[in-house]
Amino acid sequence: MRVGYAVASPQMIIELEAFISVDNTNLSGAVAAIATLDDEAFLALSLHTANQSRQLVEQTLNELGLRYLPSQASFIFHEIKGDVQTYIDRMCDHGIAVGREFAPITGFNRLTLGRADEMAVFVEVLKSFREKGWV
Repeated sequence: MRVGYAVASPQMIIELEAFISVDNTNLSGAVAAIATLDDEAFLALSLHTANQSRQLVEQTLNELGLRYLPSQASFIFHEIKGDVQTYIDRMCDHGIAVGREFAPITGFNRLTLGRADEMAVFVEVLKSFREKGWV
């Protein structure tokens, strides 16, 4: 189930609509999303987890000198120095599924944030990529 939302100015929403899939949310997803909004403990845990993971990844990106777009979402767009598809393939070879480029933001990869322990694995692999000159 996939549900998302955006908070933006009316003009930005109009621009974003060009990228929105009409089949993105189904009835099951909508019902689950509403139930989740009523579960304050789960929301607090989710927020804590996302913030903890974001801080870990942002700290590592800063250490490696890789730019990223500021985010309060469940993902981070971060710079890839080199071919993004090669980066995706190499991450996959290490058992890590990362996102794709989102045009027009080329040269960046969309990384969905997971639990802190999952992101720690990502961080170690990313650091090993730097040691090999891949990022």
